[in-house]
Amino acid sequence: MTVIRGADAVPLVGEGVDLRPYGRIESGGLICELYDQQVRAGARQESLGHGGTEHTVVQSGVLHVDVDGVRVELGPGDYVSFDASAPHAYAAPAGPVRSVLLINHRADAKAPADAPH
Repeated sequence: MTVIRGADAVPLVGEGVDLRPYGRIESGGLICELYDQQVRAGARQESLGHGGTEHTVVQSGVLHVDVDGVRVELGPGDYVSFDASAPHAYAAPAGPVRSVLLINHRADAKAPADAPH
């Protein structure tokens, strides 16, 4: 059993997002990284793209996700998945957003260069 208390998870701080890492699972040449993602009110976090696939489930708030010029709006309980090699962004236009972020990629793929996301 692994227990990580939210208060003990040191956030990776970006322009608009705080990511708290909760786990990294390596199996069969794949890596899955699990984060508590908090997008600050009115903020936007952009990525030029990186290897892997991103999966996000919104817990609270309204999240805009832009992937290669296409925007979706998500609310609590909504899920999105996309190829993370495309340019993408997360934004919280109407207040703070809390979500779960899972990034999976091949072990031999380069890690995201624009940490925290």
